[in-house]
Amino acid sequence: MTLASPALMIVAVLACAAGLSRATVAQDLDVPTLNAEKVFPGTTLFSVTASFESQRIVEADMHGKAVWSYAIPTSLSGDKGFLLDVNRLDNGHILFTLHGAGIFEITRAGKVVWRHLDPEASHDADRLADGNTLYNRG
Repeated sequence: MTLASPALMIVAVLACAAGLSRATVAQDLDVPTLNAEKVFPGTTLFSVTASFESQRIVEADMHGKAVWSYAIPTSLSGDKGFLLDVNRLDNGHILFTLHGAGIFEITRAGKVVWRHLDPEASHDADRLADGNTLYNRG
């Protein structure tokens, strides 16, 4: 993904100010990575939504290397589902919201193990300690 010149300049300025460096997460995606001395070790889970047809969830390590990725299949998103919220659950599964479709829980192998279909599901879903899922509608 190539950023427009003004956006790239803003990212570069912010990266310099925060002590960030650039690393490649995927062949088509550049992500600034944090200075490991200033953050907790681990990975970052995020959504890639530059194109409706190629929405995906990516997990990157501290060096910006993709360690896991899941392409959102059209069987889940249909013609309206837009990827917004992504969370790693305590059991290692991934919970995500597709605005216009619903909320889904998948295993690391990509198997859907739970779904709540709701075309009004919006931008946030969280799994509560009691196992229920709280989400925004609208």
